[in-house]
Amino acid sequence: MNGAVLDMLRGMASRQVTEADAELLLTLRAMAAPVLELYFEGWPPFREDPLDRLLSAREAPVARWFKPPPPYTFSWPSAKEAWLAETVSMLFRKAFPKDQEMHGVVFTPPGIVSYMVKSVLEAVRRSGRGPEDAVWLDPFSGLGQFPAALLRALKGHPKLGFIYRERLLMNEINPFFWHVGRLNVAMTYETVTGERLPFPGARLTDTFAEGENLTSDGPGRLKGLS
Repeated sequence: MNGAVLDMLRGMASRQVTEADAELLLTLRAMAAPVLELYFEGWPPFREDPLDRLLSAREAPVARWFKPPPPYTFSWPSAKEAWLAETVSMLFRKAFPKDQEMHGVVFTPPGIVSYMVKSVLEAVRRSGRGPEDAVWLDPFSGLGQFPAALLRALKGHPKLGFIYRERLLMNEINPFFWHVGRLNVAMTYETVTGERLPFPGARLTDTFAEGENLTSDGPGRLKGLS
């Protein structure tokens, strides 16, 4: 199982993915199974995703810790994302306290996410450029809250498809957060546009280790982005 996951991760994300990365992804995916099933409920690509189908083959432990949230929790998309972030963060803290301390896993409240995204969009507008003229990189993306908020903020923009395919990027070092984040952004894009398209800009990488590679390398690309 680990070998198959490792091979797929290396093919999708990076040849530098380790066996420990694959094991972490498998373990957290199994533990968080009821959370993800509820969050992605009704979105077929979640069950169709090749990597997630492989991950879900591992038998999940009995999730005695999990209690479904009240219905009003999902009253709007950002609230649903906040529930996902808080629940996954709690699970990660309890299961991997040393990793939590090392990487400083912190999720930004949805109100702050929305404010920051709108502020940057306003700064781009004042510069005389459109959002399609910028490269949007979330260097520590977690579950993809900032890219998802950007897509919602740009709903109806005539070049949103181009931004999604060519200008939107997210880096994440934790393989589980990367996996959930890329699915979350893809689901948000489909919700906003009606178009079903896998998110191509999710990178499993350490932003701090990239150094000079974080420079533009053509339209919507970064050096080292394959």
